Amino acid sequence: MQEIDIGILSLQTGVSTATIRFYESKGLINSIGRKGLRRQYSEHTVETLLLIKKIKKSGQYEIDLKNKK
Repeated sequence: MQEIDIGILSLQTGVSTATIRFYESKGLINSIGRKGLRRQYSEHTVETLLLIKKIKKSGQYEIDLKNKK
């Protein structure tokens, strides 16, 4: 499994690093570790973020992230 740096993940998905950290804080994605201060993610996280973007863009589902604990 290849580790993807948070910056590269952001570039690949078009999701800001702040949003990636927010999704992680809400339990929607998980980092697999760190290299220095940089979070690392699995390749699967790319698919997960693209799916979240697709769902949000479709408007078919409301994702209530602020209340997810």
